[in-house]
Amino acid sequence: MVERFFRDLTVQRIRRGVFHSVAELQQAIREYIDQHNRQPKPYLWTAKARDILEKVKRAWMKLRAGGFVPKSGNFAALDRIARRLAAEGPAGS
Repeated sequence: MVERFFRDLTVQRIRRGVFHSVAELQQAIREYIDQHNRQPKPYLWTAKARDILEKVKRAWMKLRAGGFVPKSGNFAALDRIARRLAAEGPAGS
């Protein structure tokens, strides 16, 4: 969501503008934010926690398979995710 906001700011305001000073650029950014905030839209979270944890677990497994070792030397985060997923049971149940 944050990435999308900054993309829109960049595309809709910064790239289209000509700024002769930092102050002008800052003013343009403030005006864009003010205009954007006139019609706020709530963010609706659609991803399920289990789906996110499974994705993170897959990423950790790929890193581990590639020889990555965390600074701590252990995979405690991966172990916690695996325990959490196991405690919840199979997906869709």
